[in-house]
Amino acid sequence: MRQIYSRAEKVLAWVGSHSNPIQAALASATIDIFSEATYRMMPESARHSLKEFFNEEYWRRVWVIQEITVASTVVMLYGDLELPWTRLAYILKVILRITSQEQDESQIGVIGNEIGAGHFLKFREHWLDSNKPITLLQAMLWTLHTKATDPRDKIFALLGLCHDGFRLVPIPNYKQSLGSIISEMSKLSFSRNRSLDLMCLKGTGTKLKDSTGLPSWTPNWPNLWSGKTTLHEKEILCSLITCNFDPVLEKSTSSVLRVEAICVGSIVRISSEFETENSHSKSTQLQKTPNTWIYYTEKLREEIPELGKATQPQVLQKTAIWRTLTMKFSAPPINLDDVDECFNQLWTPQGRGSIYNTRVIDWIDNNAWFKIGPWTLREWSQLLERDLPEQSLRSTLNIWSNVKQLDIEHLSKRRIQAWDTTNRALEQILESGMRLAEISRFNNINARFKGGPALVNPHTKVDDRIYFVKGCKTPLTLRPAHDDNGARYEVMGGVWLLSEKLGLSSHQDWSEGTGGVPEGVLVNVLELL
Repeated sequence: MRQIYSRAEKVLAWVGSHSNPIQAALASATIDIFSEATYRMMPESARHSLKEFFNEEYWRRVWVIQEITVASTVVMLYGDLELPWTRLAYILKVILRITSQEQDESQIGVIGNEIGAGHFLKFREHWLDSNKPITLLQAMLWTLHTKATDPRDKIFALLGLCHDGFRLVPIPNYKQSLGSIISEMSKLSFSRNRSLDLMCLKGTGTKLKDSTGLPSWTPNWPNLWSGKTTLHEKEILCSLITCNFDPVLEKSTSSVLRVEAICVGSIVRISSEFETENSHSKSTQLQKTPNTWIYYTEKLREEIPELGKATQPQVLQKTAIWRTLTMKFSAPPINLDDVDECFNQLWTPQGRGSIYNTRVIDWIDNNAWFKIGPWTLREWSQLLERDLPEQSLRSTLNIWSNVKQLDIEHLSKRRIQAWDTTNRALEQILESGMRLAEISRFNNINARFKGGPALVNPHTKVDDRIYFVKGCKTPLTLRPAHDDNGARYEVMGGVWLLSEKLGLSSHQDWSEGTGGVPEGVLVNVLELL
């Protein structure tokens, strides 16, 4: 079919039937001189109609990608309109550009594509306009939310467009199960691309293992197709590593992957999940009166004197907690001290009142007593350094006495911006499915690492172990198989942690192939099932 489309003089593609509002918007956009200014001046109803057109069911079918990608001339048919693809592509680019600009500036991670036809631009640009090679991984990521009656077509329909397709899936075979296809393709991809990063892709579907019988070390494509990825997984996809060695050890099979790994700890606690919109009643939550304990948060330093005279290591631990909880997110001109202040206020009436999303409020309430080390999150939020020396305090007060009113107003605006940005970052991270966890170190790790906070995939459970795997830049949660062979594990997902803050930088370097084995550490050969 790729050859037929590429050799055709003209390809006619039927998008859908007649719709008066959509047809009118398309007719206006294709006749007039279209630009960003034109689009912004269009009535909201017309803008909505254009988006509706580019979200028609046609654009989400995986098999039609070839039609537009390889054909020299494509004409789209909608009702009685004949629309050249080149014109539609220009309109689509304008809409995507403005949609991206209208995204909240505090959006973190990879912005999802709300326009169903967006991936066609990427395929067409790579294939015809710039002659860039398309990898099968790229193609599968661009088409995560496309549809096919047979899930195997989510792979087979892309092979003819990818320069490495025939190497990863030599023969499309409908007698082969989806699980077998994915496992063989993944193993070849790990060796060919010299990276195990894709093992971290588990998605946030309700089932980690399903009827396809996928090995746990493969990307869980069925979950990704039907659900969504965490922000951590999106971050991984933005910077996949390539090692100078093959991370797949000998004697690996299509069901068992043998790798080198270092265990650094285990999961001892996991926070509650972020409630979904379907399981949450906003009207009920908005009527709730804050729990009485929230009014006493600022008095915790009276009950626990140690909170008011923290040591430097304790301050660093507190910083690690909030930087983990926000995935080290910062954006100019956000000041890190302002973000720290936001964390101080999360479990106070003032902080609670600044949060718009009631599901975030529920998460904060539900995890006020979530413990990391000696204290709960609520207690950590009230941690302060030891009292400043009197001379230093007097100097600070003198500086503040000279601050102009304008500067104070600027400071207030800056803090409001920090509040808004930090709260939105927290909302996006939790909403993507990630959960806060406490990890404890294993005895064979250096004494600097005593445990600390991490963000984990929602499939993780208490007692899962944290491993750095050679060839994977992201540490993984692995679950013992509990069989006679103590070296067998299942992969639960990736772990986001501050390696440098936890004294694990050398482990990170080793896993990426840029450093040697950390001193005093045992390297294990694991069999991932």
